[in-house]
Amino acid sequence: MSYEHIINEAEFRYIPNALLKAKCKNELAKVAMAITASAPSDIYEQSYYVFGEMWYVFYGPTFKMTLNASHTYHCFFSKLDGFNCRFGKTIDDDPAYCGLGPEILDLEVSVNGCVPVPGSTNCRYCYKNNTNAKPTNMTFETFKQIVDSFPKNLS
Repeated sequence: MSYEHIINEAEFRYIPNALLKAKCKNELAKVAMAITASAPSDIYEQSYYVFGEMWYVFYGPTFKMTLNASHTYHCFFSKLDGFNCRFGKTIDDDPAYCGLGPEILDLEVSVNGCVPVPGSTNCRYCYKNNTNAKPTNMTFETFKQIVDSFPKNLS
């Protein structure tokens, strides 16, 4: 795994070029807006070798882009407006999953229910309210350690 400021331009341009070729003008505009809102010096490439294939994750302050070397998986996420596009070999293909790992991390920070806000109580209908144990939250350090252990392709 490597973090680089040197960007593989052919891979970096693949998603915008595919959208342009497919005449997806609205999607291309959103991708271009998110990419150009990041300064080039703030864009990083992280590469992974997973199950015999190279994967590239490009990320900047305003976007995240994931793709594999065989171009069977492409995903672009804009941090500006939540726009997400995902496709396979062509714009019409929809890959069943990301071979690099999960796309979304749903991490629960509370144990035994939610710690109530001072002056309130936990919700009676909540599935977490089925224990008499005292609710606690994980520490920020634990949360950060878990998040940092996953690939950068997570949204």
